[in-house]
Amino acid sequence: MWALDFRFDHTSDARVLKYLSITDEFSKEALGIEVERSLSGEDIVTILEALINVHEAPGFVRMGNGTKMTSNTVADWCRFSTANISFKDLGSSWQNAYVESFNGKLRDVLLGIDILTTLLEIKIMAEDYRQDYNQNRPHSSLGYKTPNEFKQNWQHNNQGLTTVLAY
Repeated sequence: MWALDFRFDHTSDARVLKYLSITDEFSKEALGIEVERSLSGEDIVTILEALINVHEAPGFVRMGNGTKMTSNTVADWCRFSTANISFKDLGSSWQNAYVESFNGKLRDVLLGIDILTTLLEIKIMAEDYRQDYNQNRPHSSLGYKTPNEFKQNWQHNNQGLTTVLAY
């Protein structure tokens, strides 16, 4: 299950920033942190397709009910992709708890510390954070392995295993 969520901030010149965090709930891997001034439904689909080209397609994608997530473009992508969609109920952030927690850490570690000036600077910082999170941050829920270690161990120990997810 991949989980998607938006986080909003602004640069020092008061211009809006939109962060789209995409996490894998099984491996706790941060698949992407996309930062733009604006993100449309078409952008979300492009980002998901790029991630599927790198990672195995998820069984489900969980996201909120915002206008970008419920756009016709995202709905069409969900209809024609192999991933099923699961919308969280309005006002129920606990239903998307892992990505909400990830965004809280992102805010504490990255966004709450630095004065953000340019979009390029922020994109670089977000990608550095994502890589550090996956490669160097062990999780108790993963037996104190990093997301990368957990994923590699799981793939090695489950070669040839086909998983059918029931939701």
